[in-house]
Amino acid sequence: MNISVESWISVFRLASSWDAGGIAKIALRNINSSLPPLEKVLFGRAYNLLEWIAPACAALAVRPYPLTMGEAERLEDSDVKLIFLARGKIKNGFLPVTEEDVTLWLSQILF
Repeated sequence: MNISVESWISVFRLASSWDAGGIAKIALRNINSSLPPLEKVLFGRAYNLLEWIAPACAALAVRPYPLTMGEAERLEDSDVKLIFLARGKIKNGFLPVTEEDVTLWLSQILF
């Protein structure tokens, strides 16, 4: 069965409003595997899924190019700052260039 990410988001919204936690978890698993990092940050902020923020910001920080102006304008200022701070740490050799290491470092700042 091939369900679009938009449909999974609708399922998540309905499941959340109906307190159907099991269905919401299944929807989140599918949404998480389908959304690109920028959209994960936005979705995580919109639904208070804080555990999504650090990994998604890490993915944006380690990619070979910086945020575009359009991307930066869509994100919260704090997320833009986290991403650029991580990119600076990586560039200056203070942080390894792996999503796992950057995620761990960002998680320590966020939580």
